[in-house]
Amino acid sequence: MKGTCYIVSACCKAECRAIKKGPSDIIIAADKGYDVLLRHGVDPDIVIGDFDSLKYVPKHKNTIIHPVKKDATDTFLSVEEGIGLGFKSFVILGGIGGKRTDHTIANMQTLVHIAKKGGRGALLGQGTVMTAIYNGRAELPEKKRGFVSVFCMSDRALNVNLHSLKYELNDAALLSSNPLGVSNEFIGKTDAYASVEKGDLLITWHEKAEKILSDEKYLSLFQL
Repeated sequence: MKGTCYIVSACCKAECRAIKKGPSDIIIAADKGYDVLLRHGVDPDIVIGDFDSLKYVPKHKNTIIHPVKKDATDTFLSVEEGIGLGFKSFVILGGIGGKRTDHTIANMQTLVHIAKKGGRGALLGQGTVMTAIYNGRAELPEKKRGFVSVFCMSDRALNVNLHSLKYELNDAALLSSNPLGVSNEFIGKTDAYASVEKGDLLITWHEKAEKILSDEKYLSLFQL
């Protein structure tokens, strides 16, 4: 059974030091994520990118070089490499924030891509968590307080259920053109979840990456 594929991108900070890599896990550096890992003493298993951000090609034994002119981000290509290796669980560090809002949006779409491939992914960074589901269900953290938002990423999402949150939904429909699911709230329950029968959902809340990476039970929310 495969473990977790950790992908580290350029916007990652010191949180990469909190990765507890198991024997069946791998760490992929996406372009300048390689520099981040080196600075924090973490050796990746694979380095992927066009290296336009890093400004040099690493002399790593497992370096995969892509052309600058391509139709995918380095993070997306890293996910594809992980999928090709048989991984279904992905944690992307540094994929939120920075100067490139377009890359954050691209990473949100990448989460949906993972879900549609039968996997589960998480974006961690800037004190924020994002995950996505496709025709499925996501368990949410236990005994948590604070905001949680759920967005439709397909044209529409049908039979959506939000359980044990302040504002519950039962077999509802969400549209990509209406942010109905924004600013819901955790209410400290142990059985909160979001599910959708047909469509894609993006779920986001606030949490530091270090807390998730150091808590095996929390991390398991994003593992299959």
